[in-house]
Amino acid sequence: MNIVVFDRNFNRLCMFDTDERDFTKFSLLNDNQTYTITDGVMLSTFTASFSKNHDYAQHLQLGNYLAFKDEWDKTWCFTINDITSETNTTREIYCEDLGLDLLNSVSLTFEANRDQPISYYLERELSDTGWEIGINEISTKRKVTFDNSSTTLKRIQDLATAYDCEIYFDIEFNGNSLIKQNVNVVKRIGLQTPKVRLTTNKEITNIKKQINIKELKTAVYATGANNSDIASLSYNDGKYSSMYGSNLIVDLNANERWNRFPNRHWSERGYLEMINVSESSEPNQILADGIKALKEYTEPKATYEAEFLFGVGENIALGDVVQLVDLSFNPKLLLESRITSFEISRLNPTQNKVTISNTKEVDDGISQVIKDFNYVNNRVDKTEQESIKITIKQEAMGNQRKLIAQVYRGNVNITSQFTDAEFVWTKTNIDGIHDLRWEQEHRNVGPTLIENLDDVDRTALYECSVIYHQFQLVSSQWFQSGLKTISAKLIAEKGEDDIAVIFATDLHYALSTVIRKNSQPLHFSKEHIRNIVELTKMAPIDLIVLGGDNADGSSPKFQQEKALKEVVSTLQLSDSPFVLAKGNHDDNSWYAQVKLGPYWDLSEVVTDEEYYDIAAKPSSRFDGLDVQDSYYSYDTGEVRHIILNAHDIPYKLNSNGNPKYSGQYTVAYRQKQVDWFIEKLSTAPKYICIYQHPQFKGTYDNGNSNEMSCYNDDVILGILDAYQNRKSYKAIKDDEDFKLNVNVDFTNATGTICFGMFGHYHNDRITNKSSINFVSTGCCAPVERKVRGEGLLADRELNTLKEDLFDIVIIKPSERKVKMLRFGAGVDREITF
Repeated sequence: MNIVVFDRNFNRLCMFDTDERDFTKFSLLNDNQTYTITDGVMLSTFTASFSKNHDYAQHLQLGNYLAFKDEWDKTWCFTINDITSETNTTREIYCEDLGLDLLNSVSLTFEANRDQPISYYLERELSDTGWEIGINEISTKRKVTFDNSSTTLKRIQDLATAYDCEIYFDIEFNGNSLIKQNVNVVKRIGLQTPKVRLTTNKEITNIKKQINIKELKTAVYATGANNSDIASLSYNDGKYSSMYGSNLIVDLNANERWNRFPNRHWSERGYLEMINVSESSEPNQILADGIKALKEYTEPKATYEAEFLFGVGENIALGDVVQLVDLSFNPKLLLESRITSFEISRLNPTQNKVTISNTKEVDDGISQVIKDFNYVNNRVDKTEQESIKITIKQEAMGNQRKLIAQVYRGNVNITSQFTDAEFVWTKTNIDGIHDLRWEQEHRNVGPTLIENLDDVDRTALYECSVIYHQFQLVSSQWFQSGLKTISAKLIAEKGEDDIAVIFATDLHYALSTVIRKNSQPLHFSKEHIRNIVELTKMAPIDLIVLGGDNADGSSPKFQQEKALKEVVSTLQLSDSPFVLAKGNHDDNSWYAQVKLGPYWDLSEVVTDEEYYDIAAKPSSRFDGLDVQDSYYSYDTGEVRHIILNAHDIPYKLNSNGNPKYSGQYTVAYRQKQVDWFIEKLSTAPKYICIYQHPQFKGTYDNGNSNEMSCYNDDVILGILDAYQNRKSYKAIKDDEDFKLNVNVDFTNATGTICFGMFGHYHNDRITNKSSINFVSTGCCAPVERKVRGEGLLADRELNTLKEDLFDIVIIKPSERKVKMLRFGAGVDREITF
């Protein structure tokens, strides 16, 4: 994250990266930012400690400003209020939100003469401060009098209370100039309908519950404005009762249970009483307000403490209402709670803290939307597809026929909202068989289809569908547009018996960029996972295969594990089964070797067992998906998908105390996996697709890559060759940890290997070897890499469609073809098997 330092006149002094770890440069030693909603106003503070061994340290002076954009895309500007500690080598500062700095002026007493909107009072208080009203969602008018002088900030907090709203400050820079300072008034900050569920043993590490009856009430004295009351009413609905001549409302059920005189009849007083004064003077309204107030106190109060993990900028934001679930409670505990405070450390996320308030238990059936969510980080309701309808009008035009499709949402014509690519025309005969050639020729014609009458098949059924999708996870316009286009292509291309697989490789997801400080940050790759998930909701996808290097391996182990967990948790939102092939970056050995040098051990390494629990085991919930030690098999119709673990190494130390093998630099397969692989080939249906992270031996550069030590990769290729070409194959290997004995006879095999697909090289290439097409696919994340002069696919600018890259692989058994539709950078490809 980049932080800019300004002087008091907003002249830019310097900029530094919080991810910088080169101590010859300006570096951040520790940090903490708090986010709070205090008396209805969102505020923030920032503390940080810096190394003084760089000239930039001189700019950290009292009164100067620090500005940055956080993970929720909000721009903050902080004033350095205090140098809390300073030594010969470090300086620690305390900063307050610019809103605090500018709004701590004095507001005098003020008496209102009549009801006014909140904008009336705010404009009065903000005069000559440089701040102005931005968003205003509150139209209520009230008469608010201030009897005492106070700070302007306190006055704004009082207005938030008076109008039952919340307020946050927003600033905008143009280059080095501060051009906007807005005070925004909203009903509530954050999402008030929970769309996120946090569960014990996943995000929540602990929930504590305490129950007391200190505030328990069973009756309320209900009065109103101007000494009005409810004595003129008599009310009894079976639960709440109020007698004529009395102002007391009794909860009959609560009083029966909690009566202070248990030895007497429950209806004989013994009430636990409270008072409620309504703003209304109407008896019926006073009664309703009294019942509403009493409801809050007729059950024992439960308080909760919860500790849970959260990803900065992900899943939850300040003010959001979330659900917390503890399945270990009996019955299970289901809570709704509001996020009212964050404490965030970008350098050490283990120190992150979150505060919840307004916690209440809810019925498990209170919201079917929430009940359907398992771990959801989107905040948009699912699409109501049934609200869309399409009509087709026919017109004659000389020797031509024109079919015109019109799209309606309810009674509103929304045809113009769709691009030509989002209209999909189909033609089927009397048996329901698609005319694929015709459909291909009429792709992208839009809502109007024109044909010569001589070409019209009177026995065929012509239909039009539209790619209508309300995006749940993806907000970037360029990605939304790309997803609409690719989903239309997929729907038009995929035949009834075809199989569609998303293959995305080298995501390099990271929570920080400790080592890759000279590269683009990798945080954007979360959007790439969301693109994949969103596509499964727009078009029929049979399987998702992540091709390895799913996490970057450039961070401490706890961050690497968390990155892998975030990838998996996002994939869990998809409408398709998924698997994660293991890549050479996934075990974090790269970071471990760089960080610890000659003293590196397994302390920073994600071992095979740990990777299995995080990244492989979640796939076992899908029916028919065989999950082994980070390798998998899954059948879709006549096609078997086999995903190999090409980094199948033992995690143990050598005599020097270092790991004997590095996952970063080792390709290997052991006997257990090889036996399993042979069995999966032997029992496969007609067609087989194979995926892994690195090349199959000699299929990318016609020889082993010098960057890897390889064990038994030649055996895997020998097995593939024997199967595809109906031969026998034998191999014996004597390497200490990779002993292998293979003896197979595939002379009677009946299946066909469609392809072997891999990543690792961040580049597109197709090689045919042993009558098998081996397909290399480019890097999902636009991370630069040079391999023998061949680099990343060109033009991978951020914030464009070409930032992303993955393939939708359509396996077409009837045509013995595989079509690869490219999303993002690159072009479509096709092979024949």
